[in-house]
Amino acid sequence: MIVSQTHTQLLNRIKIVLVNTSHPGNIGATARAMANMGLTKLVLVQPLEYPSMQATARAAGADDILDDAELFPSLAKAVADCSHVYGTTARLRSITWPEYTPQELAEQVRDSDGDQDIALVFGRERSGLTNEELDLCQALVHIPVDDRHSSLNLASAVMVVAFSIRSALLVAETREPTIGKKHASPVATSEQIQFYFNALDTLLNKINFYKGNATRVMRKLRRLYYKAEPSQEDVRILLGTISAINAELEKGEGES
Repeated sequence: MIVSQTHTQLLNRIKIVLVNTSHPGNIGATARAMANMGLTKLVLVQPLEYPSMQATARAAGADDILDDAELFPSLAKAVADCSHVYGTTARLRSITWPEYTPQELAEQVRDSDGDQDIALVFGRERSGLTNEELDLCQALVHIPVDDRHSSLNLASAVMVVAFSIRSALLVAETREPTIGKKHASPVATSEQIQFYFNALDTLLNKINFYKGNATRVMRKLRRLYYKAEPSQEDVRILLGTISAINAELEKGEGES
């Protein structure tokens, strides 16, 4: 079934990001799942083996997706230009991230504003994403599989998420479209918000704010900011406040 041109444009903004994939066949199978659901942007972060004849064989005709796949040395670089980054996880985490089912994620993606890319990040086959990689994600996606058979193939996980998004778009065809309405200021990209987090972390260390587990505190602060979905203008204002505070601190040091 064909989705409208507006929703096709949205599908073309979605990046499927595979981190440190160990089996090249899973890359090919993922490309095939993407093609089935109308997705085109495949991003690979440090795959253990690629290009690969095994990946091409498993792609079953989705060679164009493999040919156009982008390779990056880190997840941060792979999602730098994305306005929203969602990380998939097979288990619940001790630190509270906003968490969606695939259907809830589909609604978030369907109603997203702007024209920047959206990243759906899938981790290593055995161990998933690290906490440091999840720090780059505004929210998590958890596929509620049966506890007795919780292992889900990488390409199958991509298919479940991609199908949920496509289904949500098809349902939305009967409604007034909400996609394409832009903020007065575009949503901040991952690179911009990470730059702010680094500046904030430097300032908090300078004033000895943490007094304990800095990593855990900073992770909670990330969650807080992600919930607000700051725009690019918001980030400029936040960076301006940090610059002003640093200036006052340096002035105080000069007077002492």
